[in-house]
Amino acid sequence: MKRSLLAYDLFGAAAAIAVGTVGLWSGLVRPQTSSQQLNDLQTRLAEARTSYETTLTAIERKSIELNRLRTKVQENGSLPQRSPVEADLRRLSQLAVDNHVQLVEIAPLATEQYPGLTELTYSAHASGTFGGLMAFMRDFERAPFWADISRVRLSRKGSLDDPHRSAEIVVSLFASQNGDEPRSP
Repeated sequence: MKRSLLAYDLFGAAAAIAVGTVGLWSGLVRPQTSSQQLNDLQTRLAEARTSYETTLTAIERKSIELNRLRTKVQENGSLPQRSPVEADLRRLSQLAVDNHVQLVEIAPLATEQYPGLTELTYSAHASGTFGGLMAFMRDFERAPFWADISRVRLSRKGSLDDPHRSAEIVVSLFASQNGDEPRSP
């Protein structure tokens, strides 16, 4: 009988140790895990707030930029439905005269069709002083028509003492497409 009481005592002690261990784990270890999870969630929430605020700031900046561009379009006008080729080329010639640049030749190169856009490309050969050519290109870029200088090649016209230069310039005129065929060069 003593032996059976000893077995009961050992079983009782083992059960008490098991219950105590589960109690300690539930009371000490598990709350630390829960508080660690809570801290992790709070950290992720703070990061998400920061990311959200950064995104809002970026959206505000883009909105300001969009409004600035809309204002610029209203001030400068929108892209023409058809490129007024003759009028644009007359303006180009007048800019050359204003800057003491001689346009020797203007020749059509190509017409490119893009979704919603037509690009009319011309090659222009000009001559003048370096300063005159630079002023011409500056004024061209500032002009109120939809055009772009896409390539420039400068070379000396004569001797090293000659201030005149020769320029090959590729000019593009733009028009939006509204379903009609654009005028080609």
